[in-house]
Amino acid sequence: MWELLKIEPTTDLETIRLAYFSCVQEEGESEALNGAYNDALNAAITAQESVPVPSETLKTLDVSESDAWQAWFASIEDYPLKSDALMVAIHRELARVPVERISVDTMTGVVIPGIIKLQKFSPETQTLFTDTVHRYESIASFRARNRSAWDSLRGDKRSVKMERRRKFRVFLTYFNKFVYIMGWIFIVILLFMLLNRGRGEARPHRPSNSNWLFQESRSLL
Repeated sequence: MWELLKIEPTTDLETIRLAYFSCVQEEGESEALNGAYNDALNAAITAQESVPVPSETLKTLDVSESDAWQAWFASIEDYPLKSDALMVAIHRELARVPVERISVDTMTGVVIPGIIKLQKFSPETQTLFTDTVHRYESIASFRARNRSAWDSLRGDKRSVKMERRRKFRVFLTYFNKFVYIMGWIFIVILLFMLLNRGRGEARPHRPSNSNWLFQESRSLL
């Protein structure tokens, strides 16, 4: 059938139709050509039905995973029939994607470049994807600014905490030095007191001069 249509095997319905009309213009209609055309259409439709439709797989896509997005865009590249209807369906599903689950890095590094590539498949729907790109870029820019602001705020809080910790460590260092010095002073004073007490206990008891004179005068009487 492909030889009669003068094309390579394909699943692109539009290519098959154009080939058929071209053969009709050149050779005229024939039963063999009509049969080849119908067989080619049936083969293409059967092949397409065995391949998941990208607009449907997007509904179950884990949009938080960068690898999932890459695989999905690759499936569009490999999909046999990139019709306007398919692009419209993809655009509709992209508008329903929960963008809050997509990280800024995934959105700017995978999703937006992938949507830009979709524009080449269908010139008729290029404007739709241009609007989608602008929407995703606005969301990514807004979230990037918010993340930058939060990072700056966290950085300021971290700086304040680090400064407090530094001051506390300085205070703790001087406090330890103070305790160390006071400890040695206490030990020296304690040793001095113990030495004085030892000397007092070793010295013999001697009566005072007034008591001695009183005792002597009584002995004379």
